[in-house]
Amino acid sequence: MKKITFQLALLTILLWSCKAQINENELIGTWKVIEFNSDTPELSPRIIESAKVEALSSFYSFQNEKTFTKKSDYYSGGIKGKYQFIVENSLIKMISDTGNGNEIEEYRIESLNSNSMTWTQDMGELGSLSMTLEKE
Repeated sequence: MKKITFQLALLTILLWSCKAQINENELIGTWKVIEFNSDTPELSPRIIESAKVEALSSFYSFQNEKTFTKKSDYYSGGIKGKYQFIVENSLIKMISDTGNGNEIEEYRIESLNSNSMTWTQDMGELGSLSMTLEKE
């Protein structure tokens, strides 16, 4: 009985500790931000609201050749760039030229499937932002 209990406990720990691998190919396509959450207690509510309005107007299109386009109310003409996907920590790094030099955005992908994606942006001491995107 002790052997079975130990094996079940070990199996439970192994399954619990396994993190589902993100399939990078599921990134390909156009994504609309449908939810925005902020954990940034030091930022003013006006800044947070502006960021939310901007985020909820955003579309991200990821292509096979590791390029992307971002369109929003702020970037109505769209901005283009390249992205890297870092498998070890499920990080997507987007580098774009906004006309004022390169802009870098990094998001940790919390979940990704063929229809939705949730990612978090670590803002250091300020806190974090998270967004849920839906595939178009």
